[in-house]
Amino acid sequence: MTEELVAASIGATAAIAGALITGIFDWFRQIISRPRLKLDYLDEKGNRTEAIYPDKDFEIHELFVRVRLRNVGRRPAKGCRLFLIGLQEVKDGNVRSTSFYDSMELSWASYPEDFNPRDIPNGVENYANIASVTKNKSGWVFHIRQIFSSHKDLMNYKGTYRFKLLATADNADPEFLDVDVSYDQSWQSLRANTSPK
Repeated sequence: MTEELVAASIGATAAIAGALITGIFDWFRQIISRPRLKLDYLDEKGNRTEAIYPDKDFEIHELFVRVRLRNVGRRPAKGCRLFLIGLQEVKDGNVRSTSFYDSMELSWASYPEDFNPRDIPNGVENYANIASVTKNKSGWVFHIRQIFSSHKDLMNYKGTYRFKLLATADNADPEFLDVDVSYDQSWQSLRANTSPK
């Protein structure tokens, strides 16, 4: 083997090794710095809050149950959305299906309701509404874009619903959370907590 061939072989090997190391380093850097979604319900003021607003001749008092979505990764989470992926009845420790058989986007906690995807940088908290009730009349309010006629029976339920939630972002792994919300059609009864796994 000539010296030129040895030098060329060493150069080619070094170039391949350098490309592999650079690729592995870049892949590892992307993994370490990627966004990480955190979805929670803490039963604090941010999660269970009241709004008062006028409606014609009345003053409406609405109690909201909301979840918090954060990004604890280094890069912004792009296009975050929150979905209701299941709604179950919980009674005496047993869980059963309801007439809700779809996945629907939940609204962010803003007025008017906002269903647009959001970019969430690190350190910023965002809240999304999952359900509310009013002091003026009984009945659940689900904060999804549209209620279908097949869901109307869900509005008059007395008891505990398990809201199965999914948070997504274009560049992050999904995050799941189950929240049990109890309501007996009287606004004072509204309670919520994260459900046991």
